[in-house]
Amino acid sequence: MPPNDLPHASEPALPSPAGLPVRAKRVSFLLGFDASLLALFLLTMAPRLTGLAIHEILGTAFALFFVVHLLLSWNWIKSATYRLRSAGAWRTRINYSLNSLLFAITAVAIAAGLVISQVVLPAFHVPSVDDRAWHFLHNRMASFLRLGVGLHIAMNWQWIVAAVRRQAASLRRRRA
Repeated sequence: MPPNDLPHASEPALPSPAGLPVRAKRVSFLLGFDASLLALFLLTMAPRLTGLAIHEILGTAFALFFVVHLLLSWNWIKSATYRLRSAGAWRTRINYSLNSLLFAITAVAIAAGLVISQVVLPAFHVPSVDDRAWHFLHNRMASFLRLGVGLHIAMNWQWIVAAVRRQAASLRRRRA
């Protein structure tokens, strides 16, 4: 698999004042950020565990983290968009399609969640809707979101494993 098919792979490895390449520091940050995003997602997906108020607060935080995740992935989004027409870019097309669908599902789940909010929006004096159709839409999108996030992680598993291995090797080198 070509390195450009991996997320966040378009950045060059430039030296930094601390001795680690800028790309290594970026990958380290991305791993931590994405792990935090995943933890936030998992907690948000357990409203019976957290209660409604915490669920809504976590969902709002997840929405903000999701936007930041998209911004951090913007180089991959741009380069993948250009590679879509390339011969043999089947993996890019699948990953791009999955990510586009995941974006749409996430946007609908967040929007529906905000519409039915009983805690977050009312705290800002914004009225919400108590409608079964909106609850159904939010819950259905959340179900699809679980599947989509799992597929997203699976599609990027090689990058995750390689990045974790590089980070572990870097830590070992710094300790030695």
